[in-house]
Amino acid sequence: MLNALRVLPPDGTHTILISFTPEAGRVFHEVLQINSGTSVLHVTVMGEGVNPIINLDMPTENGVFDIGAVLAGEYLERTFKMQNSSSLSIDYSIKLESLSLLRHAKSQELPSFIKPDEKMKSLVGTQNNNGQNIFDLVPSEGRIAPGATQEVTVTFAPDHPSDHYSDFVKIELFGKKESHSFQIKGMAKKNVMFVHGVDETTVNVESLSENPPSTLEEEELKGILPSVLFSVKSIAKESEFVPGSREIYVGCVRTMAVSQKKV
Repeated sequence: MLNALRVLPPDGTHTILISFTPEAGRVFHEVLQINSGTSVLHVTVMGEGVNPIINLDMPTENGVFDIGAVLAGEYLERTFKMQNSSSLSIDYSIKLESLSLLRHAKSQELPSFIKPDEKMKSLVGTQNNNGQNIFDLVPSEGRIAPGATQEVTVTFAPDHPSDHYSDFVKIELFGKKESHSFQIKGMAKKNVMFVHGVDETTVNVESLSENPPSTLEEEELKGILPSVLFSVKSIAKESEFVPGSREIYVGCVRTMAVSQKKV
């Protein structure tokens, strides 16, 4: 009860303000007892708490939203939808782990290539050297009406080649309740054609410093076609060997450059 009671004259009325703040999605009831000089009035107050529910329509695999590949220095856009399946309007906010104040504390651990048997606590991967965000989600906050759908655009804009761009996304409701979380990944390539699905020949943790200028010997080696490494393992049984198999994907990046025809 938010306001105080007062003396009522004959045939007078008084408005009572009652606040209802449920902490769970169920029906609540409580008896309000109003005492007077000669009688007692019992009023049963009921209210129903509704859980805010948001459903995501996005292509994920094992909790990972893969943006795909793009040329370094260009950008790629993908979209996903959030649907409000509850009966009340929902205020949402989308937060990136790379912008969290706790990111530095969570990153104080040995990298995975030194301790491969332990799971990494931080899901934030390679970041841009220019300081700008790798991933941008728009709109990052807003209100979704009951039964309505909000489309979110994800922009992936890397500034240098790497296969280890990643970030962790949290969707919070009403500024405190975490509704969904997922990891977002992307690859930036130097050339239009690339091969994916081979063995890693480099570590997945990169230095933030710029690479030194190429020497004359390195410039001469740039003309040599790069090689890839992949291993196929077979299973040995008592009387036979089970053949091993592996899939390798050859991809082509869609570039934003416009081809110019000679006149």
